[in-house]
Amino acid sequence: MKKLMLFVAISATSLLLSAQDVKTIYKQSSINLIADTNFGQGNDWNTIFSSYNESMYNHHIGKRKSLVVLPDGSVIVSHVYKNYYTKFSATGEFVKEFGVIGKNGKRIKELEPIACVLKNETLVTMADKMGTVYCLDFDGNLKKTLKLNYSVSQIIAFGSNKIAAVGWSLYKDKFRHFVAIVDYNTNKEKIVWDYFEDDKFTYNGKLKPFVYTYQFESGCIINVASKARSSAFSDKKPRISCVNNNLVVADPATGNIFTYNNSGTLLSKSKLPWTQNQVTVDEQIALHKESISKIRDKSCSLIPGMPISAEMNRAKQIFASKMEADLKEITEPINLPFLSTIINDNKNNLLIFEYPTADNDNKFGVWVYDNGGKVVGRSSFTCNDFDLEIIPSKMVFHNGYLYSLQNIKNANGIPMRLVRFKLQ
Repeated sequence: MKKLMLFVAISATSLLLSAQDVKTIYKQSSINLIADTNFGQGNDWNTIFSSYNESMYNHHIGKRKSLVVLPDGSVIVSHVYKNYYTKFSATGEFVKEFGVIGKNGKRIKELEPIACVLKNETLVTMADKMGTVYCLDFDGNLKKTLKLNYSVSQIIAFGSNKIAAVGWSLYKDKFRHFVAIVDYNTNKEKIVWDYFEDDKFTYNGKLKPFVYTYQFESGCIINVASKARSSAFSDKKPRISCVNNNLVVADPATGNIFTYNNSGTLLSKSKLPWTQNQVTVDEQIALHKESISKIRDKSCSLIPGMPISAEMNRAKQIFASKMEADLKEITEPINLPFLSTIINDNKNNLLIFEYPTADNDNKFGVWVYDNGGKVVGRSSFTCNDFDLEIIPSKMVFHNGYLYSLQNIKNANGIPMRLVRFKLQ
C-alpha cells in the first residue's frame, strides 16, 4: 500500500518516542476498549448527568455532551443548553459545577461547549449564535472573546496560539464549507480549504428529487426528505485534526486528505486507499418504502409537538402519494462518505474511521497512520461494556488513555459515563 503523505518528516528522535506497544495494538485485527474500573468509581452518575434525560421539541438533547482533558489529566464536560460545566479530577472524581460570567457581569445562560484547550492554559468554546467564541481560564473566568462571522461545526487547538475552525455559510442556492485558521491574539483568520455544495433541498430554485414540500394555511412551510436520499445528505463537512503542529483536513465526500503548516501553506494532498461504499438501488427502495409507511402512520406528526390536524393529514396524504410515484425514479446507487471522523492520539498517530454500516454491531473500522504518514494497520474499535459513539468531542487521548463519554450497557438509571479506556 502506498505511503500516505499526511505530514512533514519528523526527526528520528521523535520517532523513537512513539510507543512501540501502541503500534503493535494498532496492527491487531480488533482493538478492544477496556474501561478503568477505578476511574471515577464513587460518582453518582444519576445526579451528575441528570440532564441526560432532557428533550427539546420531542428530540433528545441530553446526550449531547462533550469533554476536554486538561494537561494535568482533569476533565471538563460540557452540557448543551445548560449554564454550567462539570469538572472532574485526574482520577475521575466529580469536583464541581461552574459557570461563566459574561462582559455584562451576568452569568451566561446557555454556554457553548468547550471545544479545545490552548497551550497557554486557555479553554476555547464553540461559537454562539452571534459568532462569539469565549476564551476562559481553567476556572471559567473570561479572558477574552473572539468573533467569527459564520457558523462552526468543529474547533481544535492549532499550534501554540491558533485555532482551526470548520465553518459554513449559506449562499443563494449553495452552502460553502471551509476550514479557517484563526489567530488567538489578533483574531485574524485565513481560509485554507473550501468547497461549495448545492442546497440539500433545492437546486436552481426547484426542489430536488425525493424532497417534498407543503405550505400550511398558516404560512408554515415544511420539507420532507425520503430516507432513500438521506444517505446522499450525509454529513460531508470536512474533519480536522492537528498532528505534529500541522493541520490535517479530511474531506469525507472525496476521500482527499490535505496537510497545512502553521502558516496555512499546503504541504501535501493525498487520497484514502479504500473504496467508497454505496447505497444500492434495492436498499434505497426499501428505505423509500419505509418513509412512505412512516408518513402514512396515523400517529406520525410532520412537525414534532404539533397536533395531527385535518390539514396535516391532507399534507401527509400528498407526501405519501408523491413518494409512491417516485419509487420508479430510484435507478442509481448513492455514494456514501469515505470516512466518518478522524482522531489523533497522544503519540501523534492519526486514526481515520470508516463510515459505519447500518449493522456495524458496535464495531468501527479504523485505519491508523503514524506521525510520518505511513500506514500502521487497519483494525476496528470494539467494546463489550459500552455502546460506542465515535466522535472527537467525546473521545480524547491523554497519557496513554482514551478519555470518553459513552453509554454503559444494562445501566440502572442514566447510562452515560465519563470513562477512561485502555486499548488492548
